[in-house]
Order: sequence, then C-alpha cells, then structure tokens
Amino acid sequence: MLRAVIDGATAGIAEFQTQQRSQPHRRKDRKLVADAISALEKVGERLDRLGPEGKETLRDCDYFLSPVVSTRWLHQQFPNDSLAPKIAGLAADFEDRSLDQRRLFIWNRPSLAINAVLAELGQGFNATLSELKSRPGAKGGRKRAIGRQLMIQSIIRAWTTMGRKVSTGSKSDFMNFVAAITSSTGWSERGLPTAVAKAVKDWRNRQQKKAR
Repeated sequence: MLRAVIDGATAGIAEFQTQQRSQPHRRKDRKLVADAISALEKVGERLDRLGPEGKETLRDCDYFLSPVVSTRWLHQQFPNDSLAPKIAGLAADFEDRSLDQRRLFIWNRPSLAINAVLAELGQGFNATLSELKSRPGAKGGRKRAIGRQLMIQSIIRAWTTMGRKVSTGSKSDFMNFVAAITSSTGWSERGLPTAVAKAVKDWRNRQQKKAR
C-alpha cells in the first residue's frame, strides 16, 4: 500500500511540476502587473488631455459607472463636494436607493469620478505587486521545494493509515523513511527536517479541525 501511495504521489507531483513549468514565471507576473499599473497611469494622463468636447462625452460613463461605485465610496472620495451623495441619517438600504445620486454626480464630474476609480485600481495593483515581490524566492536564492513538500504530505497520510506514529525526531523511523524517499527521487535533503516539521504541523492542524 505504501509503495502504491508513493508511486501515485510521484506521478501526480511530476504532472503538477510539468504544469507549473508551463505557467508564466513569477518574474513575468511581476512585470505584467507593473505594466498594468503603468497602463492605468497612461489612461489617466490621456483622459486629462481631452478637450472640452471629449470631456463632455465622458458623461456617458455615468450609466455604466454608477452601479459599480458605492454611495459611501463617493462620499469618502469627495466629502466636500456639494454633488457627492450624503450618507448621514440614511437607512441601512440607502445603497439600493441612491443610484440616481451616484449617476448625477458622475454625469457632472466624469473626470473626477473616473480618475478616482483608476487611482483605486492602481492601489490594488500596487498591493498585488508588493505581495509578489515579498513572496519567498522573489529576490532569488533557494526556491521553495513544492514537489518535495507534496511528497512529504503524501507520506504522512500513508504512514498514519498504516497505524504508524509520525515523529519528527532526527532518528525516528518516519524521518529516516522520508529522507530515503527524498534521496531516491533526486530531491535535495537541504532543510528537510524543517520541511517535515512544517508538513506534520499542517497535517495535525487539519486533523484537529476535522475533529471539531
């Protein structure tokens, strides 16, 4: 049974890694998000250069944009604008009844509303870019051995199914077995004790959640 589990896990992980290699590299992901941020900035710059007639036609955006933005958001973005929707003293369902107010504001202030939406999108994309840059391996160095971690998790399941005790001790049968499998599959044993301890901790946490 253990051999069947290992063989199945190995085949599954090999397929997973093949799919991963066919996906865009995280460096390309960062560039694509950075390009999206730059594109948003260019959209704002181009709209700002519109002449009177172009800015007039932006009013047509009120029909499409007013259902997207909320009354509270417009109020927070433009608290001192007399045309911005007011929220003080309104009922809990005021959002459902404020579409006309949102449409009126956007029709009268199309450039302001569109630029505010672009700024919000830019903040979101910048947060995405920061997250991509902060992930493990983003600055080079040793990459996380995802395949090895998946294999360890499969071994844990098989080991416990056989009624064996999972132990992260350096001389335990479980640890020695994981090391042997890792070595035979060609994965590095560097950081293996830490990887096993993390996998076991995750597995125990999931078991506790199931028991609740």
